[in-house]
Amino acid sequence: MAGTLGTTGVTNVTGTAPRFNYPLGVAAATAGGAAILVVSDSANHTICHTMMSTGVVTTLAGSICNAGYSDAAGTDALFDYLLGIASDGTNVYVADSANNVIRKIVILTGVVTTLAGNTSGTSGFVNATGTAAYFNNPTGLTYDGGNLYVVDQGGTHIHIVAVSNGATTTMH
Repeated sequence: MAGTLGTTGVTNVTGTAPRFNYPLGVAAATAGGAAILVVSDSANHTICHTMMSTGVVTTLAGSICNAGYSDAAGTDALFDYLLGIASDGTNVYVADSANNVIRKIVILTGVVTTLAGNTSGTSGFVNATGTAAYFNNPTGLTYDGGNLYVVDQGGTHIHIVAVSNGATTTMH
């Protein structure tokens, strides 16, 4: 649907011309009632979305090729090596792996907030609520209708994060 075979980079255009740089996660969602495919474009440090009806690819959040950490809207937000991604249909949740946090993005506005994980970027293992929790290289996500299940690769755990408040526990 989108992407240029064998060519990495970044270009927001229609069809096969867009270029990604290590797209490592996808999730289906909706934007204004339209079906979209959301992509974690890992090495470009961005979240892109493709309109399923037209193939148009645009950047939802993240500053292209600029790694960092910042909760903000659209391209003012900063990520560092995005991996797993999941959606509840109107929000996207992403494992911001190098920052050791789980981020939430409102699809219609592109507003990025930290749902769970210490915002200093420090890795660790602490079950807590919101930014009092610590992860160690979160990589994979899935959503079950109320919780995110997070693969914490460096911590060798599966965490459960409540999307309502960011409360983090460990799956036993």
